[in-house]
Amino acid sequence: MSETLVLHLENDWPATPAAPWVLLDAAGTPVAEGNSTPRQWPQARRVHVMLGGPQASWLRLRLPHAPRRDEPRLLAYALEEQLVHDADAQHLTVSRRSPREDGVLLDVLVIARARLAALLAALEALGRLPSRVGLAIEALPSAESGAWQLAAGAGAGAACYLRYGDAPATAHDRNTAIALLAHLLGRDAPPLPPRVLATGDDPLVSELAAALPPGSEIETDAPPPWWQDAARATNLLHDEFFPSHERRRWRRALKGPAVLAGTALAALWLATLAGIVSQRAELADLRIRMARVLATTLPGTPAIAPAQQLARALDQLRAERGLLREDDFLGLLQRYAQQAPPSAPVALRYEHGRLELDFAGARIPTDELEALRATGLVARPGPGGSGVLELSPVPLR
Repeated sequence: MSETLVLHLENDWPATPAAPWVLLDAAGTPVAEGNSTPRQWPQARRVHVMLGGPQASWLRLRLPHAPRRDEPRLLAYALEEQLVHDADAQHLTVSRRSPREDGVLLDVLVIARARLAALLAALEALGRLPSRVGLAIEALPSAESGAWQLAAGAGAGAACYLRYGDAPATAHDRNTAIALLAHLLGRDAPPLPPRVLATGDDPLVSELAAALPPGSEIETDAPPPWWQDAARATNLLHDEFFPSHERRRWRRALKGPAVLAGTALAALWLATLAGIVSQRAELADLRIRMARVLATTLPGTPAIAPAQQLARALDQLRAERGLLREDDFLGLLQRYAQQAPPSAPVALRYEHGRLELDFAGARIPTDELEALRATGLVARPGPGGSGVLELSPVPLR
C-alpha cells in the first residue's frame, strides 16, 4: 500500500464528486495520479487534503502585545470587521507569527466550522478521513515586491489565485480574477509597466494579456504540481477537529517507549527497594554489635541508646584519669582552632561546658558555622549579631 493519497477538493465538493488526486510513496514521489470520483481513488496509509477555491480565507492581522491566553479573544475581535459571518462560527488557524515593536503580525487561515465539519463527515463516510487538511491558496509562492501573481488552480474550471508581493493571496473564478487584476492595474496607473507573473495554461495567459493595460509586462511560468506543497501547508485539523485516528496512531507509536520506560522504572524501584532492605539489615547488625560492646564495657547497663551511653561513659573515664572532656575549655578551643578560622577572637569566655568567642562585633561567616557543626559541635552566633560565637558539644541523650 502506498504512503499518502493527496486530494484536491474545490468548494463544490462533494456535490461534484470527481476531484484531482495523486498517490505518493514514502519518499514523496508520485506513483499515480488522476481526476475521478471517490470510487476510483486508490488506497493509501494516510490521506492529505488540499482545499481549493474561495471556501477559506487568508488574512493578515496586527494584534497588540498581550499574553498568549488572551490571543483568541483579541483575534476574534480583530476579525469582526473583516468577516461577513460571525467570528465564533469560523475555525481559525494561525499559520505565521511575526513579532513587531508595536505588537505581533499574524497570518490567519479562516474557514467556516460548518464547512470543515461537513467535509470531514463526507470523507469519513468514504473511509478517507484525512490526517492533514491544507489550503491551496497558501501554497502560492510569494512574488517579488511590487509584482502581481496570478495562478490557476488544479483541474478544469478550478479557481484562480491572485497575490501581490508577499501579501496574502485571494481566490476567485478565472474571469473575476482577470477583471479584478486589470481594474487594479488600470486604477493605480504605476509609473513603470506593471509586472505580472502568470502561472497556468495558455488560455489564461492569453486572456490576461488581452485584459491588462497596454505596456503591462507579463512573465509566464510553468505551473508547479498542485500537490507539492501539501505536506508543508498549515494543517487546519487542530483543537476540536484534531483527528481521532491520529491520536490512536500516536498512542500506538508511544506504546513501545512507554512499556520500556515502565519496565525501567519498575527495575529502578526494585533496585531501590533491595538497597533499602540491605541498608536496614546492615543497620540492624550494627545496632546488635553496639549493644554487645555496651554489654561488655558496661555490664548490667540496659541498652537504651548505646552510642550516647558509650560516649557518656568515655567522658567520665577521661575525667577520672585527668584527660580532657568533650565540653572542657581546652577541648572546645582546640576543635575550633583545628578549623583554621580566618580571624582570631579578641576575648574568650567559658562557663559550664560552653565557650564564647568574641570577635568585637564582626559578623560570623555562615560557611565557618557550617564547618564547625560538621565536626559535631553546636555552633551558633550570639543574639542580635553581636559578633559572639557560642560553641558547645552536642548534648548526649
